[in-house]
Amino acid sequence: MEDSGDPALSALALRMRFSEEQANRSRQDISTAGSLSTARFIAQGLAELPGRKSIIYFSESLQLYDNEDGPRQRTADALRDLADLANRAAVVFYTIDPRGLVSTAFTAADSPSSNPARANEQSQQRQENVNLSKDGLSLLAEETGGIFYHNRNDIGVALKEAVLDQDGYYLLAFTPDDDTFQKTKAGPRYHQLKVKVTRPGAQVRYRHGFVGTSDAERLPVQTNPVLAALLSPFRAVDVPVKLTPMFLHVNGTGSFLRNFAHVDVRPFTYKDVPADPADPDQTPWKEASLVVAAFLFDANGAIVERASQSQTLRARGDTFSRLQARGIEQQIILLAKKPGPYQVRVAVLDSTNKKTGSASQFVEIPDMAKKRLVLSDLTLNGEDHNKDRTAFSSPALRQMRPGERFFIGAFVYNAGPDLLMQISLYREGKLVYRSKKEPILVKADPASGARPIDYSLPLSLKAAPGEYAVELAVQDPAAPKRNQFAVRALDFTVR
Repeated sequence: MEDSGDPALSALALRMRFSEEQANRSRQDISTAGSLSTARFIAQGLAELPGRKSIIYFSESLQLYDNEDGPRQRTADALRDLADLANRAAVVFYTIDPRGLVSTAFTAADSPSSNPARANEQSQQRQENVNLSKDGLSLLAEETGGIFYHNRNDIGVALKEAVLDQDGYYLLAFTPDDDTFQKTKAGPRYHQLKVKVTRPGAQVRYRHGFVGTSDAERLPVQTNPVLAALLSPFRAVDVPVKLTPMFLHVNGTGSFLRNFAHVDVRPFTYKDVPADPADPDQTPWKEASLVVAAFLFDANGAIVERASQSQTLRARGDTFSRLQARGIEQQIILLAKKPGPYQVRVAVLDSTNKKTGSASQFVEIPDMAKKRLVLSDLTLNGEDHNKDRTAFSSPALRQMRPGERFFIGAFVYNAGPDLLMQISLYREGKLVYRSKKEPILVKADPASGARPIDYSLPLSLKAAPGEYAVELAVQDPAAPKRNQFAVRALDFTVR
């Protein structure tokens, strides 16, 4: 492993980043909202199934409030939206804190204050942080009629109890008045519900309310199979799809996502098409028709951008064999007109047998107007892909061979003239290589304003198969200290 002896750029960046509590809080808020958005897709998919359904949600933290900064609004909004949709879909959430019984006592690794009053304050703060981390899990279960399991070291018992709780329930229904769905200037109103039981000692769990929006608006029926594949996690498993989105920006055009999608074409239905009579090779062609679509969803689950295209695959002989073995790669561009968190989903439909597949990723579009140092997402491809453009070791599939040279690509925005970069390589979370800090010599492109990075790195022939991650860190020494660093990482497989 090479190292200059100085602290790694990524470590400096992380140190600077985590010293900014407000920025850290915002990142946690975005990450949690993204997790809840995934749960929302699952709940929406379950709406198609009859009867009462349940989701068991594991999380060590679902924090809604900070001690000093107040509510985490993005998380709170995402949780309220998830609970409302789950109630309409007859989905109950059972939430489990897998940490078990959490001790807040000081250990040998801590450095408590020698002042007893200050040490007691630190202990209380630690306990309050633990309690705050549980608030969202408790609320999600309460709002949907489920149970929150915490302070238990045996997760198996909690799972068993959640399953046994499915044995019986009462279904109560009523017809809301027409004014329930009237809109106000602030949007639809939230209507609270209360259910009481008169039997002594009995406790009731129920759904505590709903937003004044009709089910037709919240749970639209999907008749388009490609759109259904995008919106349902249960219909899109027949065709394996892998997705790698890359954030980019062009001056005058704005930000966008270049989405690399790898599609396994073996499940497609192929028909034999006779060769042209004048063709010396009379081997029939294998032909399949497909539709590829991509949607961009904002933090509230609304579709803000979409793109689709119909295609025909035609191959024969060795070409068809390679197509079956390696699949195909698609590139789809989606505009991202505003900064913020998004989810991009790509779906594929076989037009003949109606089989579908989909994949999704969460992305964060930075605010370019703030003129802070910005690093695009990374692309990764192997030398085999550079030679013949086959899908193996492509930017979408990200599968490398031991000994293969691979190439890391990225773009830097809002940068000064002198930049430093450093590459780190991890295998299953452990650092296995770190380059020296190197200057980025390529100048910015006048049209896009971006400075490209193209770095190659050979995988040792001894590189063990497994899961890897490559990290690129960039420093702009001329920028203010809090804006000097940008870090991106991307996972890949060696096989």
